[in-house]
Amino acid sequence: MLFQLFSTILYLLLAASLSQTHPSPHLDSTQQPLLQPHHLHNNNTLRPITRADIPALATIYIEAFAPSALWHYTFPHLDSRTKPALHACITAQLTQAWPTRNKTTTFANVITVPDHEADGADTAVALAVWNLREAPSEKEEASPLNAFSPSALLDSCNPWPGANATRQVSLAGQFSEIDEKYFQHAYERQFYLALLATHPSWDGNGFGAAHCEWGMGVAKARNLPVTLLATQVGWPLYDSLGFEGLANVSLRFDEEGWEEPWFEVMEWHA
Repeated sequence: MLFQLFSTILYLLLAASLSQTHPSPHLDSTQQPLLQPHHLHNNNTLRPITRADIPALATIYIEAFAPSALWHYTFPHLDSRTKPALHACITAQLTQAWPTRNKTTTFANVITVPDHEADGADTAVALAVWNLREAPSEKEEASPLNAFSPSALLDSCNPWPGANATRQVSLAGQFSEIDEKYFQHAYERQFYLALLATHPSWDGNGFGAAHCEWGMGVAKARNLPVTLLATQVGWPLYDSLGFEGLANVSLRFDEEGWEEPWFEVMEWHA
């Protein structure tokens, strides 16, 4: 049980794990050609993640979501001392989970750029995690978390360095309610974008759009809707790609003085 994230470090580490996913012989990561989206330049590559990418993934998680209000609310004590500890925790847990990741229901890709300090090497700078989700039957119990699912991290990195545990528990419950209402039982089958993140140093290069284009292509070929929960920052991208907003939901903060963030439930059909 481990690995995945959401569009604000807490959501990333929770949302994917909330999904009910079931193996399907019709969507196997080993059969998916990684066609290069037109948003990518020739020297950038979209490919499946490898074990060697894991430290870079931890960096992307932290740096991409650290500026958000939800991050500061959840990790009020994260500083120059605790930040490396959080990075080490995420890296260790993803490494441990790597051998048991579910290749049938979870698809994780990175976009890489050439590493000029290492001849012939590349560096991951943008990440996307997709889940093939099917609604559970009435008699079916929740399936176990796959190795590529996020809230496992919440358990494994407990206590989270720099985090406020009380706030974490409250937000986790709210995200669970959102997922159950708008995703878990709302679709028979869906291709769910659980995480999309780009390192801030590489914002503005179209990497988010390229990741979405890949997933939309997979979904179109299989007549599946693409679903996601967009953050305020991510909403303009999805809107520009033709995603439809279905519902706007807000989180409740337990303390005053914080601007409560909203999220948009969105879907795309070919």
